[in-house]
Amino acid sequence: MDERLAIKTIFNSWTGMSITVVLSLASAVTSALVIYLILRSEKKLSQSVFHRIFFGISVADIIHYLSMATSTLPMPTDMIYTDYQGLILGNDLTCAIQGNLVAFGAFAGFAYNAMLAVYYLCSINYDIHDEVFRRRFEPILHCICICISISSTITGNFGNGYHPSPTSLSWCGFTKYPYWCEGDTCINFGRTMSSNFVATINKLTIRIGSLILCLSSIVIISSMIAIAWKVRKEEKYITRNMDNASRRHSILIQTHILTEKKVVFGQAIAYSIVNVLGFSMVALPQLIRILNGKNILPVWWQVSYLILRPLQGSLNSAIFIYHKAHGLQRVDDGLEFCVAFRMALTGKEGRERLIADTTLLRRQEMLDRLPVIGDASPSSASVSGASHLPEPAVPTNFDRFEVSIGATTPAEKELELHLQASSEDEEAHIPQVLLPRAALTESSQDLSGFSTTEANESSPLERSSGGKWYATA
Repeated sequence: MDERLAIKTIFNSWTGMSITVVLSLASAVTSALVIYLILRSEKKLSQSVFHRIFFGISVADIIHYLSMATSTLPMPTDMIYTDYQGLILGNDLTCAIQGNLVAFGAFAGFAYNAMLAVYYLCSINYDIHDEVFRRRFEPILHCICICISISSTITGNFGNGYHPSPTSLSWCGFTKYPYWCEGDTCINFGRTMSSNFVATINKLTIRIGSLILCLSSIVIISSMIAIAWKVRKEEKYITRNMDNASRRHSILIQTHILTEKKVVFGQAIAYSIVNVLGFSMVALPQLIRILNGKNILPVWWQVSYLILRPLQGSLNSAIFIYHKAHGLQRVDDGLEFCVAFRMALTGKEGRERLIADTTLLRRQEMLDRLPVIGDASPSSASVSGASHLPEPAVPTNFDRFEVSIGATTPAEKELELHLQASSEDEEAHIPQVLLPRAALTESSQDLSGFSTTEANESSPLERSSGGKWYATA
């Protein structure tokens, strides 16, 4: 008998299979917990883009890790390897099914993590509202994630590529059979396809899979770099303009928003590190084999691989729950983390304020510019004591600042989505000292820029009967 068929490694030992089963089940359970928390939360799936993306990540993780947790059970009882120590009850079909599910879960997880990075980039760098992201980007990105995961998984079946391998896996995966074969020496299981065709299909599958992993990592890393650059740029801007009295309110609000962005950026970095770690677990074994010139990996790497590969789902879930608990702490400064953690496990969550705060900043920047516009107009001096300006019947040379309330064009509708109306709660979380007087009204505020009811007397804006806003001196 060929000694290579009776090879002993950590992958086909009871130790390796025990590590795989325990950690894979832990990741599947924690991913299911995340889904449970999402469905129990106030926003659920329908009101949160972040929840829908993370729901996709969690479903992919459950498929991935539950399939890995079955370990040797689906392996063929008549396979050529003799030293797998786990219980073996399957056949070629069950082994292929396990391999397909593991591959689909892995590819979908990488793709959805890349989608999450794009969502963070749009939210932090470009202030894209959830509603706009939902309409313009989310359906396309979901389709891309699912399609590339299915296509890359199915391609491996044309070359009969899913098998056990004692040198790299404790489950059925995409690998050579036997592990040392090259080209014509690989077993074709009596199929009519030529060995060259099988080899070509398998090479294509490897290249497609490698491309997906590389593109996902590039998207994640480049998005994090762009976000870091944006946050640093805003920090420098605030430092330069801190003493600018004319922009005092907007700088204070922007400082508050920058703090929120740093919190979200920290969360994005944590998810990215975990995802890049998962990518490393897939890519590094091949690199180590090339450097060593051997099919068998060092023992330390086999153990590290079996620990870190199934651990990704648990780490993602831990970050998600920690973020929810930390959000509750930001709402209530005196709340202990243990209490916030227990509240997060019941589905409660703090409100996500980033986009609403950014919209409030836009409004304040408009208000900061109004006195300058009013002072620059020729007739502003003559009406400096007036509480407001009546709407003239015919346009004059008075430089008016006006914003149409009834948006009709697509651009105006887009602006209205960004500046969507909300209740007092949209501003209640910001300390009163950060809010301009125009924002401190007894009535509810909308984020389309101005109050939905009469503003304070000190407000630099007055509303005419025609439904437009004009600056007052």
